[in-house]
Amino acid sequence: MLNWIKTHKFSIIYFVSFFLYAFTPALIYPLGDYGAVAVALLIFLFQLAYIIWLRRRENVSLGRSIARFFLYLLAMPNVWFAWYYIDIFNNGYTYWSLFNYVGDTYYGFEAWEKSIFERSVFGLFFIVFAVYLALYLAISAAIRRSQAKK
Repeated sequence: MLNWIKTHKFSIIYFVSFFLYAFTPALIYPLGDYGAVAVALLIFLFQLAYIIWLRRRENVSLGRSIARFFLYLLAMPNVWFAWYYIDIFNNGYTYWSLFNYVGDTYYGFEAWEKSIFERSVFGLFFIVFAVYLALYLAISAAIRRSQAKK
């Protein structure tokens, strides 16, 4: 296990870097706007460096590193929606219209039921992610099969 971690350390950091984007809004208060943007820019520069140079150290092709970039990028909104649904489950959901307050505050599963717009947006993001994930896994399996035949 430790050998696998040592040989894939840049890929692991690359994977974790996408989840760090979720925490950059929390850095706005302690670092300020420019500081949080600088952190997000540094994360993106690391991801770019991985795609261009660091992937070579782990024998990852350019196409595979770009495919992973889009896979992780499409996974992030789903993580944010899961975080949002945990939040409204515990802290409640209040329906607001464009100009005024319209409803009561709902908690628990009732909050999930009342957040219709959020559910539809989450559904759209989830479908796009699921289709891309299925394609990514199918292409990866086909590549592995073709390499195993050689």
